[in-house]
Amino acid sequence: METPDTRSLPMMPIREVVFFPGMMTPFVVGRAASIRALQVAIAGDKKMFLVAQRDATVEEPTPGDIFRVGTIGNIVQHLGLPDGNIKVLVEGLERAAVVSVSGEGGFFRATVRTSTVAVASGPQVDALVSRVIALCGQHRQDANMWPDDPGNLVDTAAANLPLSIEEKQELLEIFDPIERLRRVAKSLGQQPVDVPISTAVLARWAESCRTMNRLGTLLHQEIEGQNRSRRTHDLAERARRLARHLADELAVYGASVPPGETGRKT
Repeated sequence: METPDTRSLPMMPIREVVFFPGMMTPFVVGRAASIRALQVAIAGDKKMFLVAQRDATVEEPTPGDIFRVGTIGNIVQHLGLPDGNIKVLVEGLERAAVVSVSGEGGFFRATVRTSTVAVASGPQVDALVSRVIALCGQHRQDANMWPDDPGNLVDTAAANLPLSIEEKQELLEIFDPIERLRRVAKSLGQQPVDVPISTAVLARWAESCRTMNRLGTLLHQEIEGQNRSRRTHDLAERARRLARHLADELAVYGASVPPGETGRKT
């Protein structure tokens, strides 16, 4: 379920970086409009909206030059430099979509909408988290640093893994954590991955197979007796649903996977 919220914040377009929730990023602010937006945020609650530019070479971006989804950030530290620029450390808080942008006082102010999507825990979610952590471990040795929470995990992965700007922006624009996990798994995993499978999961699979066998026996008896009743249809439907569920979970675990800072001022 999504819980939307709307707020108005100073906006800063950023170049060649897609800023994710959970990121703690230092950068130098040098453009006049960005400095003004930063000053307004510092004088207020230290919150601002950071959003990537579509084309990093544009020096004076308009609202049409930025993406429609960015991240609300909290200004942790700021330091004025001798050349007039400002060095800041910003922590990403939550993703937000642009509702409207206005220009006032020499900077942009954006009305943005946030949405919190609740994640229901379950075997398939746990399996997907395990698979993405395993995929992340292929790219970094310290796989234990990846969080277990689905939303935090995928945002950490997107921020740290070797994905293109376009791929990262695509992930930022997906508010559903489970869908983001699926996209990361698809982007990173083109080969089978050895994901640890717990005893409880193996026991659940074994029970599913036993149930399939029982259903198969009952269906055989129904067919042999030429009794094409409603019960036959119900048994077949139960078998179909169970087989699909088991196949989906096996695929998540990788049991069947087809081969298949830049120097510019913000």
